[in-house]
Amino acid sequence: MRRIITTIILSLFLMSGTGVAFADKHHKHHDKDRYEYRYDRKHSSKHHKHHYDDDDDYYKHLKKARKAEKKYWKERRKIEHKYHKDYDRQLRKMVAYAARGGRDVKVWRVSDDTYVVKYLRGGRYYTQRLYPYSGRYGSRGVVNVNWNPLSSWTLLPSININIPLD
Repeated sequence: MRRIITTIILSLFLMSGTGVAFADKHHKHHDKDRYEYRYDRKHSSKHHKHHYDDDDDYYKHLKKARKAEKKYWKERRKIEHKYHKDYDRQLRKMVAYAARGGRDVKVWRVSDDTYVVKYLRGGRYYTQRLYPYSGRYGSRGVVNVNWNPLSSWTLLPSININIPLD
């Protein structure tokens, strides 16, 4: 009987001491779930540092967005300058409008103020005259596949026809 009571008391004593980790008081961040260490490295309102990070992140975001936008427009200007420097803006707009939704777009210069656009849309080839300096469009006509322009017409470089068709 004495042996059983001693064993029970000894086991209770040993079980009560196992709840505390070894040297827990002396090692900071040993037990990260404890309340006093939980918010140690985070900038929360408890430490009055939250406003610095929020503003900094916001301004960094704006800075990155502005930088990306600047780069985008710089590339657009480069492309426009490279491909469209010889032709005025009105002609490009008119070609884009006349051949919207079309493929295989070609433009010929007939005279100083007249251009002819040929494009493929819906399995048919169409031609249309453009007068960019007076802002007028000529009538649209359907042509066959073997249609050829007149020999006096000059074909504008095809690289100029890389116009985004709206």
